[in-house]
Amino acid sequence: MMHDLLSQLKSQADADYIGEPISQLDHSLQAASLAKASGESESLVLAALFHDIGHWCSAGEVTATQVGVVDHDRIGEQYLKQIGVAEKISSLVGLHVQAKRYKAFSENGYEQKISPASLQTLSLQGGGNECCRG
Repeated sequence: MMHDLLSQLKSQADADYIGEPISQLDHSLQAASLAKASGESESLVLAALFHDIGHWCSAGEVTATQVGVVDHDRIGEQYLKQIGVAEKISSLVGLHVQAKRYKAFSENGYEQKISPASLQTLSLQGGGNECCRG
């Protein structure tokens, strides 16, 4: 299973990453590398590696925009669960958009740190302003 996932990821070496100057593969490796450098658990490093799998996995009908697949977090989570990836990893993948929204809401200046494409996806995902208000 992990070999198949890594092969799928490797196939993204030339795939556009929402208009960014890096590929889907490079973005995934960058996320995993940052998690590992921060001393995160193996599960979190793997979740970081596969967090955007919903943009490119074989998950059936999807709605795409110019900056990726709508609900790619949930699509990726479901795909990983279907192929038997550990619940902890698949759940983290499913929560990564909410985590981004939370950071935008709670971390002053976060939106100035992310790229224009990431800012655009944040807006499409509901932004950070309303994510955490009761």
